[in-house]
Amino acid sequence: MAKKKIQKNSQKESTLGIISTICGVIGIFMAGFLLGLIGLILGILAWKKNEVKVLYIIGITTSVIAFISSVLFWGSVGFGILSLFAIN
Repeated sequence: MAKKKIQKNSQKESTLGIISTICGVIGIFMAGFLLGLIGLILGILAWKKNEVKVLYIIGITTSVIAFISSVLFWGSVGFGILSLFAIN
């Protein structure tokens, strides 16, 4: 009888990294505060689970960019609204 070799599945899962990347990219264009935060959390979880490295790095990077750009945008909008009501 010939021994059958059992092949281990050497492919890593990349679900969290993919979702993190999608949230980060979409978050750059809309709802950056929420999607950036979700993408960042999922990217960190993918990092801890040792998923595909490229995907979670892209996910974390785009999520941070989305979050920061959202904070800067809404901060400037708030500053603009406050300056409209400022007494000269």
